[in-house]
Order: sequence, then structure tokens, then C-alpha cells
Amino acid sequence: MKLPRKLLFAMLFLSWISIPFIGWKDIRRFLPSYFFIAFLLLAESYPARKLKWWHAKTNVSHNIDAELPYISSAYLAIVLWIMKFTYGKFIPFTVVNLLMNLVLAYPLSSFARKINLYSLERMPPFILFVLMYAKSFLLYGFQRYILLDRPSPPA
Repeated sequence: MKLPRKLLFAMLFLSWISIPFIGWKDIRRFLPSYFFIAFLLLAESYPARKLKWWHAKTNVSHNIDAELPYISSAYLAIVLWIMKFTYGKFIPFTVVNLLMNLVLAYPLSSFARKINLYSLERMPPFILFVLMYAKSFLLYGFQRYILLDRPSPPA
């Protein structure tokens, strides 16, 4: 098994083993918002492939969309952890998402290209950053206003 594929499986495994430590109460609380954003990401992946915004060079299986392992592993864990620690505190939420999306768009995308995991083709890293950062606000808004999940005031 080549390094990118091993790395992909490691990402899947490590992400999933971290999730139970979040707590089942928080998982149930934030999972609907994650599913909303995951649906948007999967819907975005179809035109992204057609327009060649990015290219995933390593798949788990030929029958699975290339984006699905990323969305269902690392992205799931990151969303749940960020929501657990920053939901209800809007400024920390925006700062953490700003930093995470900058890391994704620049050093992580560059590293992924070097090891042949995925590459941004017709999408500049800045646009990836803007798209992902915008989705973080949709995530927060969905949790707060659509699900009517108001954070309780601090004790």
C-alpha cells in the first residue's frame, strides 16, 4: 500500500477513534449541523469535479466518491470538536475556524499535493479558504437558528 493510501486510512482511523471522547450528548447535539454541511460539501463536489477545481488522487475504493473519506472522517471529527469547545462563543469559533481553514488552504493543501493525496487544480487556495470559512458560518447559523439551539448563559 502506497504512502498516500496509508495516510488516508490513518486519517480515517484516528478521526473516528477521537469521536467518542467528545461525549455522546455533544455528538447528538451537533451531528445534525454536521450533516447539513456534509450534504453541502458533497453537493459541491459534483460541480467541483466537472469544473476541475481539485483532484483527489487517492481513493479508499473505486465505488466511493473521493471526497467522502475526508468528509466522513477528519472533517466530521474537526467539526464536532470545534463545536464542542467553541459553540456559544462566537469570537473564539470564528478565530478557530479562521486558523483551521487557513491551515487547510495553504500548508495542508501544499503537503497533500506533494504526497499525491489531492491537489487544487483550478481553484486557488484563497478561494478554498473562503468557501470553507463561509461554510463554518453556515454551520454555526444552522445550529443556532435552524435547530433553535441557544447556548445557555455562563454560570
